[in-house]
Amino acid sequence: MSKPTRAVKKQITADWLGMFPGLGAYEPMHLLRRVGPLVEGLVLDRTSSNDEYRPAFHVHSLLRVFPAVMLAMSHPLLREATHARVSVSVLRHPTYYVEAATTLKRQSPLALEGSLRLTDVIAAYRRFSERAGLHYDAHSLYEDMAAISAWCGSTTLSHSLVEEGVSKLEAWPENVRRQVGGIDAWRGQMLTTISNRRALIDMAQSQIEALKLGSIPVAELVCDES
Repeated sequence: MSKPTRAVKKQITADWLGMFPGLGAYEPMHLLRRVGPLVEGLVLDRTSSNDEYRPAFHVHSLLRVFPAVMLAMSHPLLREATHARVSVSVLRHPTYYVEAATTLKRQSPLALEGSLRLTDVIAAYRRFSERAGLHYDAHSLYEDMAAISAWCGSTTLSHSLVEEGVSKLEAWPENVRRQVGGIDAWRGQMLTTISNRRALIDMAQSQIEALKLGSIPVAELVCDES
């Protein structure tokens, strides 16, 4: 069988869960866990031909209102020799998924089991923000970083990240800055967001309920300073 039936997708999901015991099945071909206000996990994204899937790590911040789990900070499984993206055929899955999962575990920018430290989360976001082609998306990454730090109660760090985000926006052409309302508006919005930790805690909880994330595994975000 070359295309995944419901039973095949269930088996593929179960096989990957066996390799990542810290994750849970959010839906078929999508494995997640919650770490504080952050959701992280793996998506086994089917190709248009529907006879292959492409594994990728991703995160989603619960500190923004969104109708679905976003595939933010996406890190697809890559061939280590060529850095080409890996597609796993449904037919090849039984003999290849262990190797694929082991490689992705090694390539993942954040651990997928155990607790995470705030310093490591911020470092992963920063590394991702420097990737080629993401220049004009950096503000959303800094929104996440600052909000997660504020959720942790790290006031100094969250303010520092807002100003770091401002420095990124200042390098943009004026017409691009206007797309986010301008620098002053962005800074003001972010300072308002990070000033109310209670509202961030409540937002994360409401998003857990809205996105039906209550049954996936939960781990601790260690709120150290960066």
